[in-house]
Amino acid sequence: MKKIIIISSLAVPIIMAITIAVSIKISSLNRQIAQSKSMILKVSEESARVKEQKEKITAENEKLQADTVSYVSLNTKLQGEKEQLQKAVSEGQKLIADKEKDLQNVNSRLSEIEKGLADKQSREHEALTKEKKVITKKVIELNSTLKKERALYHYNLGVAYANAKLYDDAITEYKSSLQADPDNADAHYNLAILYDAIESDPADSVEHYRKYLELTPNAEDRDEVEAILRDKK
Repeated sequence: MKKIIIISSLAVPIIMAITIAVSIKISSLNRQIAQSKSMILKVSEESARVKEQKEKITAENEKLQADTVSYVSLNTKLQGEKEQLQKAVSEGQKLIADKEKDLQNVNSRLSEIEKGLADKQSREHEALTKEKKVITKKVIELNSTLKKERALYHYNLGVAYANAKLYDDAITEYKSSLQADPDNADAHYNLAILYDAIESDPADSVEHYRKYLELTPNAEDRDEVEAILRDKK
């Protein structure tokens, strides 16, 4: 009985020590458990965040794949349109080149026609100019002949009237003769005589005598006419 008491006396400190050690161990384990829970929570949160990012990345990747497919499809369409456009441009350029060639041919032909026309016009103009000169010369000659014939006609008529003693009519015809041919010396001379003898008009008589001498400086009756003019001064 005494031995048991001794053992009991030794057991209490041991138990207490064990109890304290266990308490310390349990406290340490509780801290570790708490730390593990906290770490598990963080890991869970991080895992959730990573999962969310993964889902987002997956969605973006799927969208990117869809966009890539759409882009490839669009690019294929654009490539086809580009090829059609290039073909249209090539055909347009060929058409323009053909039209430019046609235009050059037309311009060349037009230049030939214009040159030929210019040459023809030049020849025709030259021929027409010569013909015009010939016709103009003939017209001038005809006018001159007509004036002379008209002057001669009126002059002869004046002579006829003077011979018939129709002096007024004779003066009229001599004047008409001079209108057609102002250089008809005989008409001036006959008028001078009529104005001197019939009309008694010294001024007109002197004028026509002087014109007669001017037109016929070598007249055979020059001395006589000059004597008449001296008497009228």
